[in-house]
Amino acid sequence: MTEGLQALRTVLDDIARRRAALSWRRAFTIGAGLAAAVLLVTGAALRLSAPGELVLVATVGLGLAVAIAAVVVSLWSARGATTPIQIARLVEERHGGLDDVVVTAVDYAARPGHDPAMAERLARAAVRAVSGLGADAVVDPSALTRSARTALAAGVLLLAGLAVFVRPLGDAASVVSAYALPSRIAIAVEPGDARVRAGQPLTVRVQVRGADGVTPVLVAGEGAAAVPVAMTRQEDGTWLATVDAVTQPFGYHVMAGARASDRFAITVVYPPAVERIALEYVYPKALGLPTRVEEDGGDIYAPSGTEVRFTITTDRPVTDSALMLTGGSRVPLTVTGRTVTGTLTIAADDAYRVTLVDDDGAATPDDTEYFIRMLLDRPPDVRVLRPAGDRQVTPLEEVLIEARADDDFGVSALDLVLQKPGDPEVIVPLPGPRDGLTASGSYMLFLEDLEVSPGDFVTYFVRARDIGRGKPPAETRSDMFFLEVKAFDDEFVAAQSQAMAAGGQSQGVQDLAAAQKEIVVATWKLEARGRRARTAQSATDVRAVATAQRALEQRAAK
Repeated sequence: MTEGLQALRTVLDDIARRRAALSWRRAFTIGAGLAAAVLLVTGAALRLSAPGELVLVATVGLGLAVAIAAVVVSLWSARGATTPIQIARLVEERHGGLDDVVVTAVDYAARPGHDPAMAERLARAAVRAVSGLGADAVVDPSALTRSARTALAAGVLLLAGLAVFVRPLGDAASVVSAYALPSRIAIAVEPGDARVRAGQPLTVRVQVRGADGVTPVLVAGEGAAAVPVAMTRQEDGTWLATVDAVTQPFGYHVMAGARASDRFAITVVYPPAVERIALEYVYPKALGLPTRVEEDGGDIYAPSGTEVRFTITTDRPVTDSALMLTGGSRVPLTVTGRTVTGTLTIAADDAYRVTLVDDDGAATPDDTEYFIRMLLDRPPDVRVLRPAGDRQVTPLEEVLIEARADDDFGVSALDLVLQKPGDPEVIVPLPGPRDGLTASGSYMLFLEDLEVSPGDFVTYFVRARDIGRGKPPAETRSDMFFLEVKAFDDEFVAAQSQAMAAGGQSQGVQDLAAAQKEIVVATWKLEARGRRARTAQSATDVRAVATAQRALEQRAAK
């Protein structure tokens, strides 16, 4: 090759290299940009949506295929080398006014049997024509620089897309591997074989190694009765599944891809239960109360210091039992087969539960709470049962008076108190049955023994005293009642005739008697209030009763 042709070929090759570099850079920018966009969108979507295994593999495969295709198609479009004649025509187009000198030189040199001397002269002319312009006039150096920068940016973006896509890609590869090579997977299951109390949930924790992209499934039951239970991924990488309210025994295993864990068995345990609680109350000696047995109890109501003895019957033999008090204290009980015994001394209000443990280690759910209430030393409650009201009686009538008193620690005395105006009180102890906390009694009152006359009033009430327990006993009185003595029928008729003759004098006497009765009742109530509380008496009330009494005396004197 002559010197001129060599120089022309050097110029054309430089232009061809620049044009090829520009074309490849632009093709890579387009392909890498499209691939990066596909990888970024696909990777981000898979990270956020957490699809199933099949969808994961399909999406990753499709995204990867589209990204590779984008790069390949873009680069494929830039393939192929340009011929010298094509470069010559490009030079003619870009330089203008060359009159095809470059194309002619290249075309003539390419002809077979060309004259070397002529070819050399044409080549030298072409070199002289383009030497003043150079390759920069055909391929702009700034375009090369810009294409390099955009290609670099596209490459960085593609790396970012790959970084986002690498995790879904790895998960998809792990899923494929889990089905293609299940022996690589290790499955650890907790608790494995287990005993679960009836009605309680079962939580299974699974750790899968060798298949990070696989979502394990807990399979409860066997064969056609098998039920898949979804598992939830935890922050530590383990998986959890919960079976609610286990009521029947069942087997289960865990599937991770094509790998199955060992099979485990769940046994349903029914904890022991309390069938009956018998309570024996042993009261403090100071109360003088007999021991009381409550055959079917639970809640405890007793005075302070009472010893309560428990006899608990269970539905099956147990190995351990205790009373769990509200504050956390534990009172151990003695176990003998199905019978549990123990003692608790009442010191304050509280509550307790009975805990039971059987041979299998199953414990009671502690779902029944019983109250412990310490009774306070209140005054006795006393009332007249019969006749329980004022009555009109004759001087020879018999009146049956019945009364009852109740106290939280026991009644020590129950008395009937009678009084005729102007006479001292008559105290009659009421005999009757006693069961410790309740006393009742009756008394047949013969009015003839009181030597009453028509017009007299007999007042009565019942009083009760409780057990002192080291302090003065408290006394309570019932309401006051009146027995108004009337004459026999024939006397009433005679009295009525006399009254008619007297012109209404009898009505005034009856009014005076009724007013006196009201004053007596008011005085008795003030006295009863004063016994209950020292400050309960009112000086105003006392003065009001005294004023009423003086007014009545003045009315009676007229």
